[in-house]
Amino acid sequence: MMGSAAALASLAVALLSLAYTIWDARQGRKQKQIAWSVIQDQPLQPATAAFSDLHLLWRDQMIVDPHLISVQFSNMGRVVLTPEDLSSPLAVRITGAVIVSARAELAPRVSVRSKQIQVKVPEGSTAEVETNLFLNPGDDLRFYVLADGKVEGIHAELHAADFSLVSKEYAAENNPRLNQRIALFAATTVSSLTAIAAFLINFLAKRG
Repeated sequence: MMGSAAALASLAVALLSLAYTIWDARQGRKQKQIAWSVIQDQPLQPATAAFSDLHLLWRDQMIVDPHLISVQFSNMGRVVLTPEDLSSPLAVRITGAVIVSARAELAPRVSVRSKQIQVKVPEGSTAEVETNLFLNPGDDLRFYVLADGKVEGIHAELHAADFSLVSKEYAAENNPRLNQRIALFAATTVSSLTAIAAFLINFLAKRG
């Protein structure tokens, strides 16, 4: 009798711990938050005087000072970013250089395959998403930009209802408990499943 009561108590504690851990993890995520980061900002010209006169040709256009830039947007919230939320297209803006070409890829969280996204360059310094975009929680959108000139600044632009745009570093710094939550969730899940398994084994053994 005491064994059954102890098993039931352990099961109840495990389930309550698991429920609290899930709730705590969900509280740690902002409802509507898009984080962005510069993945790559690399000149394509050799940094040696011997090749200082080397230029690139892109579709009949001479590029004197080529830079390859990669910017990633990540939906770190719990709400889908839809076309209806956007008052202007999601965009990357470059200062000090001219955008020669740009493309984008959507990397869904639930798929290993990326999807090509149409991008247009309405101005020489801005590349923006041209098509309707749905960015689900956990999805990444990556811009790849070829620029000509000395890049002075790289900026992300998002104008969407109630959505905040923050740097990925800021999001990480302002959620210092994230790794603790993940570890606690894993540990609690294992202990809860162990308690449930022990209870079921005990229950089936007594019925047998």
